[in-house]
Amino acid sequence: MNNTIIEVSNLTKKYGNYIALNDLNISIKKNEIFGFLGPSGAGKSTLINVITGQLGYEKGNSHIFDKNWMLIS
Repeated sequence: MNNTIIEVSNLTKKYGNYIALNDLNISIKKNEIFGFLGPSGAGKSTLINVITGQLGYEKGNSHIFDKNWMLIS
C-alpha cells in the first residue's frame, strides 16, 4: 500500500517570464503534518492551486491519492 498522499515531481509553473515554481519536488505521506511557509510571492498559493487542479503548469507531475491532476496551461 502506498502511504503517499501528495506527490509533486519536477513541477514548473510560469506566469509569462516569471517562474513561480521551478522543478519543485514534494512528497507528503499519510499522517504527516506539512506547512507551507514563505514570503509573499514564494509560490505557496500557486502550488496549492496546481496540486488541486485549479491551475495549469508547464511541466512535471502532481498527484493526490495517486490521481494525476494534469492541467497543462
